[in-house]
Amino acid sequence: MPDTPNRLFEVACKGCHRPLVTVERLRNPEIAVVVDHLRACGASEPLGDEAMLGAIMARVQVARVARG
Repeated sequence: MPDTPNRLFEVACKGCHRPLVTVERLRNPEIAVVVDHLRACGASEPLGDEAMLGAIMARVQVARVARG
């Protein structure tokens, strides 16, 4: 889909509402940032040692943002 502009998404913690990353796609490095925050965030539900992606995504909010 070359005619479709790249989309940009902001991932925020549902517990503390802090924006964590702004990305075109969530890849391993960005997921690691999100997981590290979720484990350290006192407002977030506890995250297990080897959390599945569904458990991670349940604790974040993803919103499309405009490129600026």
